[in-house]
Amino acid sequence: MIVLPMKRDSILRYSETNNRVIAIDAGPKPEGWVGKSWACYQGFKKSTGDLLLFTDADTKHSASLMSLSVYHMMEQNLDAVTVIPKLLCVDMWTKVTLPMLSIFLHTRFSPLRVNNPRNKTGYFFGSFFVICRDAYEKIGTHEGVKQELVEDGALGRKVKESGFRLKMFRGEELVTAIWARDLNSLWHGLRRLMIPLYSQHRTKTALMIIAVFFMLFEPFILLPYSLAISFLYDDKQIISYLLMSVNVLTVSLIILGCAVQSRLSTYQKAIFAFASPIAAAIISFSFMSSAYDAKKSGAVKWRDRHYTITQHQHPLN
Repeated sequence: MIVLPMKRDSILRYSETNNRVIAIDAGPKPEGWVGKSWACYQGFKKSTGDLLLFTDADTKHSASLMSLSVYHMMEQNLDAVTVIPKLLCVDMWTKVTLPMLSIFLHTRFSPLRVNNPRNKTGYFFGSFFVICRDAYEKIGTHEGVKQELVEDGALGRKVKESGFRLKMFRGEELVTAIWARDLNSLWHGLRRLMIPLYSQHRTKTALMIIAVFFMLFEPFILLPYSLAISFLYDDKQIISYLLMSVNVLTVSLIILGCAVQSRLSTYQKAIFAFASPIAAAIISFSFMSSAYDAKKSGAVKWRDRHYTITQHQHPLN
């Protein structure tokens, strides 16, 4: 069974040409549910298969992706698999920002962490994850994460915490997805990542936001100052040269890391890495604004809807 939240007209037209596709009208979501989780849950209730595939409407799969996933699940006795998609950059802002964001996401939700049974990190990419019906029901289905704004990540965490076997595969050649389409959706997508975390773990998330600022953006702010001290003043001291050297090295490593991510993760020209200061500013200030606005009404805007985080959060176990 494939659960695919889509626009009503699109799925109705598709179901008319393929009798294996059943169009389901989920109806208005009840109070306390996020829209996507409600739609996925309604699809699950109409399903009959032993394997459930959840995906997004802006995702494209290769013809072999589903069969490869089932093969690996059977061969390795897995309860769930998820695939890292190739993230398409359709606008300049995303092309500039996504390589740096990929470094942050891959560090936190890398296959090395997710696939390590001793590590508690669990995560699903919403663009593609397959789960056994039995495991899905035992972790509470989408009803168990009905208030989560990042419901795929929350489901992956519950799978890992419940002791089920989850594996993450790299699949950039098999599946593509669009993370943002313009600066507005990029900005709110970044806020959507941080606001629920900040509401649940305020101190830990605040420290992470501060760390992101000092690691990604602060080196670019200090660079002109450190260069000026080293070259413009006659009273030069070794500490000024040391400051300049450390600052230049840090900035160079950030740009190099973004260049690598541009080529290997977003499959675009490495030259976008030279816009790293802009990317660092967007990420840092979106994260800061998310902490500032976390308790405000309608703090999160996603898919043309506004959510108040106090009404849409689940405490982490």
